[in-house]
Amino acid sequence: MWRIDRKSPISIKRQIREALVSEILRGQTSANSKLPSSRELAKRLSISRNTVLNVYESLAADGYLTAHERTAFRVNSNFVSGLKKPA
Repeated sequence: MWRIDRKSPISIKRQIREALVSEILRGQTSANSKLPSSRELAKRLSISRNTVLNVYESLAADGYLTAHERTAFRVNSNFVSGLKKPA
């Protein structure tokens, strides 16, 4: 898991988003992998659960993740190592 730089001019949301996208595109997080729950990730990073949910939802909207209501966010199987970013 990654660290959040609270002193960075880059927002926490953007730091999390960039870290996840990077992992997906490099194949470090495999297709259909279940991501940590929003509560779990928020606790690990000591941030708001809403921040995590916002990141997950924006990544789902952009096609990187699929949302499975009340169960999990998973890496979209269309975005595995070596594939281009979604449009």
